[in-house]
Amino acid sequence: MENELTRSVRAKGFEDLYFISLSGKIISKKNGYVRVARGNPYNFTYVHLCKNGERELFKTYDVINAVKIPYINVLKIPQING
Repeated sequence: MENELTRSVRAKGFEDLYFISLSGKIISKKNGYVRVARGNPYNFTYVHLCKNGERELFKTYDVINAVKIPYINVLKIPQING
């Protein structure tokens, strides 16, 4: 995970606690744990981010979209209209 490119979370008050990999994983800076639901780091709608023992619920899409992770065309499929 150390060699994966990351960006800090832009959720208010959580910037120093979590980062997001370009693959979309939300990772704790404190211990390196990936925030997952039922063992799948990519398949969840909401994520709890914790600060000082208090949890706050965020939509995963909003957290990831706020960092503006660029789309990576892994399969090299030509894009239409874009």
